[in-house]
Amino acid sequence: MKISHFYTQKADDVAKHKGLEYIRKEKMIRFLLAAGRVPQDDYVYWAERLVEDVLSEPDEEQWLELYKQYRLKMHREERGTGVIEYIGISPWRDLFQAFYFASPRWEKTKRSQNYLNLVRFYAKITSREREKKDNTDFSMHFIHETFSLWEGLRDGAPLAAFADFVCSKRCTGNWNDYLVFFQYVRASILAVYYAGYIEYFDVWKLEGLEKGKNEKQYLQVWKSLTVEAVQDTVRELRKNQSVLEMYADYLPQEKEHYESFLALMNYYAEVMASPKAGIYHESAGVQTSIHSPSREAYQAVAQIEDEAEFREKVNAMPEHLSVAECIRLIRERYRKD
Repeated sequence: MKISHFYTQKADDVAKHKGLEYIRKEKMIRFLLAAGRVPQDDYVYWAERLVEDVLSEPDEEQWLELYKQYRLKMHREERGTGVIEYIGISPWRDLFQAFYFASPRWEKTKRSQNYLNLVRFYAKITSREREKKDNTDFSMHFIHETFSLWEGLRDGAPLAAFADFVCSKRCTGNWNDYLVFFQYVRASILAVYYAGYIEYFDVWKLEGLEKGKNEKQYLQVWKSLTVEAVQDTVRELRKNQSVLEMYADYLPQEKEHYESFLALMNYYAEVMASPKAGIYHESAGVQTSIHSPSREAYQAVAQIEDEAEFREKVNAMPEHLSVAECIRLIRERYRKD
């Protein structure tokens, strides 16, 4: 399996390949007998341990030392758990996917905070580990290493934090000769879409990238489609951002998030337009459903006549409504006036 294929595997595909559902059932009896612990596979277990043993420490300066201890525990294979790392492969790919598997167990606020801490943790640890290697570039190594993180980012704060981190990387050239770069852009746009910051996105436009061919004639097509997708995303983001700028009393916490996502799209455009081609020597269509607002929740807010009550309800971000849907409520309300 090529390195790029390994890093771009979706978490659910990894679960099928490793038979995680079977392993969870097979280990259930042993885990239940082990002092009443909750049944978990290795991925979920080590994600939970990272949160508890490392990221729950308020002093972030302690994280590096706690992480070293965490990895020592992993490689001792405590209580029958296995290692979720591969020799010669960055451990971050599997750690990010471990969070993806564990996140359904966390309620939304905890999930958002855990992922925000994970993004800060990754930025802090990798910058220290490589401070002598000038690893400030938007490199193919960075693309591979962080690819699987996008799949689990479904909340505004951690998503915007990681977008800012990507934009902090130095653009040293384009990666237009490598399919994985276009797949990376697609993954990040889908993260913004699924997190609810844009309401409309042609998910079929880049569907073929999942199993696309890394040949020159195909790469030109992927570049053209990716440029178009980035432009479409910018247009959707700006449309919603303009509403928040016009009605400043609404969703004040989301304004910076939109700025971060717009900056990310502009950054991708800069990378694709760079005249210098990046060089990397590599070693050895998905059907999606369009999510829509709950009709009852949307109509309930839309029918509120009192201005103060409407503002309070929108700013409270009802559970079944995305940010983009709240913005549509604002737009449609004041369009009537």
